[in-house]
Amino acid sequence: MPEHDPFESWLSNQLQDQQEYIADDGFTDMVMSALPEEPVKNPYHGIIITVATLFACLIAAWKVPVLGLLYDMMASTNLVTIYAAGLVTLCASFAVLYYSMREHFI
Repeated sequence: MPEHDPFESWLSNQLQDQQEYIADDGFTDMVMSALPEEPVKNPYHGIIITVATLFACLIAAWKVPVLGLLYDMMASTNLVTIYAAGLVTLCASFAVLYYSMREHFI
């Protein structure tokens, strides 16, 4: 940005010379009172979503022959790959839980 930019000089002068409040005949108060109130957030929203997701995963695991699939996977791949996939899934689950809880408590 140029050192002696005419717009920057004008803007700086305007901001320094400006009074603290410009009378608006109650317009600001009228607009602020017409705004809707902030909706009430459920602080347990993240926990409810996480529990519902875990419950759905348990139902899916109950219906799918998980042990047979795990045995086939272990026979065809090495154990490190399976542990890495599980770790990535676990980290993703905790990230989703963290961000959903952060929205309500921070």
